[in-house]
Amino acid sequence: MRRIIKPVLALLLLAGLVTVFLWRNASTPEPVDGLAVALDQDGDTRVMRVILHDADQRVRWQGKGDDYLVDVRRDGADVYHLIVVLVDERKRYRVNSTVRLEPGSRTVVANFGPETRVSQEGKVRISGGRRIVVELR
Repeated sequence: MRRIIKPVLALLLLAGLVTVFLWRNASTPEPVDGLAVALDQDGDTRVMRVILHDADQRVRWQGKGDDYLVDVRRDGADVYHLIVVLVDERKRYRVNSTVRLEPGSRTVVANFGPETRVSQEGKVRISGGRRIVVELR
């Protein structure tokens, strides 16, 4: 029986990894001038993924959409300066951030919303908000 369970579990794990890989790449738009912006939903939070490509060849990325502007500048080997402007029907948000990124890494540069609560454990809970994530590929 153990001879059957281990290969079945391995196949299930492999199928799960392939599914996650395909889903992640399917939800990412094609880059334009080395920059791709994906707008996703995580519960009631809108997530903006800023995905940088060709970092070995570029030092600047710029992009514009219906409700966002992105300007990214690389400084040295792994330091990136970001300016992201988000516009919705009520407000305009501007986020300036500097992050260190290595190929394949991602980091949250902003997380904000109309209802921000801090639990007794010190965890910040945001509902109905926005999150900006930058990725280097």
